[in-house]
Amino acid sequence: MTTDSPVLSPIPPVPIRATIGAAMRLIASQWGVLFQLLALPSFALAVINALIPNPALGQVSPSTVAFGILSFLALSWLCVSLLRFAIRDERPASWLPTYQPRMWIYLGKAILAGLFSCIPLAIAGVVLILGLAAWIYHYPVPGPLLHGTAIGAVILGIAGSSVVFVRLSLAPIAAASGDDDRLKISWQRTRGQVLRMMTVKFLAGLVMLLPLLLIVLVTVLIAMVSAPAARIFSFWSVMLVQISVLQVTEALIYAHFYRGQSPETEAAVHGA
Repeated sequence: MTTDSPVLSPIPPVPIRATIGAAMRLIASQWGVLFQLLALPSFALAVINALIPNPALGQVSPSTVAFGILSFLALSWLCVSLLRFAIRDERPASWLPTYQPRMWIYLGKAILAGLFSCIPLAIAGVVLILGLAAWIYHYPVPGPLLHGTAIGAVILGIAGSSVVFVRLSLAPIAAASGDDDRLKISWQRTRGQVLRMMTVKFLAGLVMLLPLLLIVLVTVLIAMVSAPAARIFSFWSVMLVQISVLQVTEALIYAHFYRGQSPETEAAVHGA
């Protein structure tokens, strides 16, 4: 048994190749359920998006703001529905996903995780402001040192925020699943696993490139006939691909840390 330490996680490392492979098998075997969960709400959002006129460059219309809020809430609802299917095998009873009251807790935890992840960037901003103040008031700070400090602060701020967000990213999923959704639990269980988690997420993003490329090609063909139809198809298809791949991958990562299940075991639950 692995002992706890301030550096290494007591949980075995998340398997990179097995997680991606299990995600692809689960999507391939359960594409019908995933389509049923996502198709109708995503299509409705795509139609609404096509009906909203594009605002002038640099302007934000009230309709665009309203659609952004609607999309944010709808995406949270769909993500929670998909996560509960992937984690708890909750299947849809109809083409309209069941209302998920836990979406509000999911949203709250996601916002908290985002706020905490901004702390390193805020620290970097303070460093930049102090460096700029030193330059303005003619303190003896050499130019190269000032530039190097600014670049270093930005890089460290972005890296630090990414690490914090990844380590806290399991809390919203725990909220969706109904498990212990405290941020500190996510922080503790992901100790020493950030690089592996980032690698899995990066590879999941690469997996989406081929279907997204196909979507672009089909969209171009549809645009030759109807621009609004192409806009609807593009928005709808991208939503289906992104939510399916990313949320299934997140669910498998979550099952590894919170339920002690290997990706193969979790995928097998759904017949993959």
